[in-house]
Amino acid sequence: MTILYPCRSKPYFSRMEIVFLCNLFKAMRRYFNTTGFCRPEWHYMVDPTRGLVNDIYALIEKSQYFLLHAPRQSGKTTLLHAITRRINSEGKYIAVTFSMENAGYRSITVEKAMSISIDSLFRTSKQFLSDEELPSMPDLYSESENLLFRYLSDWSHQQSKPIVLLLIQNLDQLRPYALNNIMSNHMVFSLNCH
Repeated sequence: MTILYPCRSKPYFSRMEIVFLCNLFKAMRRYFNTTGFCRPEWHYMVDPTRGLVNDIYALIEKSQYFLLHAPRQSGKTTLLHAITRRINSEGKYIAVTFSMENAGYRSITVEKAMSISIDSLFRTSKQFLSDEELPSMPDLYSESENLLFRYLSDWSHQQSKPIVLLLIQNLDQLRPYALNNIMSNHMVFSLNCH
């Protein structure tokens, strides 16, 4: 919901208005969401982990990869966010879910795709991690085909926890060459971290 005031050219909310809107949302009745990411406090929803947690944890403990493939609006992102938050709350791993959909345009180079990927990773890490767990600022890195590998390697060396787990979504939207580069770098990174 965007509110425009006659004297303002852009949507703007004061702190008091934001508090009011947050309280208004809290007072609203929950509803069935069919248009995006589900929030348990706002939406009726089935438990996103639906008994998958033990299977996913078993794969994580064995340093295995897993693929989550399902139709649109079936809860993939909601599931990934729930698993990420649970993993982080347990404190054994560092987990981040981030999107790579903006790195999939045909008009961009692999180097640019890598740069977009680490920027996305950094921005979304702030939603899931404490300041001490955040990766470095992406601005410190120059574009290259192995940028994601270098970024993940540097990040893993900064952490005291033994494994950095990344839950990556929307890989299917990447160009084949960029996808191969990301996956091969990610596999090498995983092997080096265990």
